[in-house]
Amino acid sequence: VRFRNVRIRDLDGEVDYALRGFRRTDPQIRRTAHTATLRHGAAAVPGLVELMAGSDSARSAAGREALFAIVAEATAPHANPESRAAVREAQEDQQGQAESPVGKGYQGWLSGMLE
Repeated sequence: VRFRNVRIRDLDGEVDYALRGFRRTDPQIRRTAHTATLRHGAAAVPGLVELMAGSDSARSAAGREALFAIVAEATAPHANPESRAAVREAQEDQQGQAESPVGKGYQGWLSGMLE
């Protein structure tokens, strides 16, 4: 949108910006980040896997929750087949990126949902 010489940027439309919201401690900002990453779908998968691998347990849990929501949406009966394929591809590209056995197991479980 443009008003005279002023532009309004939809920062939630940028994946990196949305993912930065998980670094904040404010629960409202984290909920907003969660909602924004869901809209990004497959594009948010690498950043969410990175969050899962981090040492901050709250961020890791938020990353797992958002990643699960993206996979669940992609595998829903009404889901667009292209969206499902994009999420599957993004998840496969990130397979093994999690450092912990728990993270690897979680990614394997999510990949099973996408088959």
